[in-house]
Amino acid sequence: MKEIKLLALDMDGTSYHKMAGIILDNVEPIKKAIAKGVKLAFVTGRPAVSKLNELEKYGFDKDSEIIVGCNGGCIYDLKNHKVIESNCIDSITAKAVFEEALKHNACMWGYTDDLNKVVVTKNSINSKDYILEKGFFDGEVLFYEDVKNDFSFKFFKLLGFQGNEKLYNLLEENFDLNISTNDNLIGEINVKGINKAYALKWLSNFYNIPVDNMAAIGDGMNDYPMIQIAGIGVGIANSVQPIKDIADVYINKTNVEGAVKEFIETYILGEK
Repeated sequence: MKEIKLLALDMDGTSYHKMAGIILDNVEPIKKAIAKGVKLAFVTGRPAVSKLNELEKYGFDKDSEIIVGCNGGCIYDLKNHKVIESNCIDSITAKAVFEEALKHNACMWGYTDDLNKVVVTKNSINSKDYILEKGFFDGEVLFYEDVKNDFSFKFFKLLGFQGNEKLYNLLEENFDLNISTNDNLIGEINVKGINKAYALKWLSNFYNIPVDNMAAIGDGMNDYPMIQIAGIGVGIANSVQPIKDIADVYINKTNVEGAVKEFIETYILGEK
């Protein structure tokens, strides 16, 4: 087994409950891994700054220097509370994406690059997906239909709800975007080349740690690029099948059954 010098953890469905807080059983083993000298990086599709991330609550803002949010769209310095790299979808492309979503009767949510605003389509406000996503965000919600005539926003990430394969294929092919989806309903949309593999390469440069000495754990298709590139890519019981197919290590437990805890205790702490 390769030496693990950095542990990259997805949040939702991996180290955290889906659309909620951290799985409490993970806190102690993560802390022990950090005490052993392993760097921790949360690499998530979530916004980097969100109450549901709970980084301050458990001291992870002190333990970890960086959180990668929006699948690499936003790299955030936890020590100095600032964005240190933005990889944004430009306003012209974003407006075209919003328009295409409406043509396909899909909803769109966009995280702007100032951390304090999101832009959403009006058709999304009664959807379950909108209500869940709103749990991550306390700032100002702007409706696309109200701002489209003066549209100068840049976006860390766009998020499609109630989409379809035709829409996401069209966006990817026509607008030079990277789209990850588990079910063709919810689509995570980033600038082409920006994904969680990019995040690991960035962390490699930042910490001077080879990607080969990183372990990455994730469950969804937005995690696939980092599972593929990491020295030790880890799948868990609730991972999508493509991740299970390429994982170097498979933990036969779900996120809530303690998959992350099991991996850390076995492969980093050597307690099992």
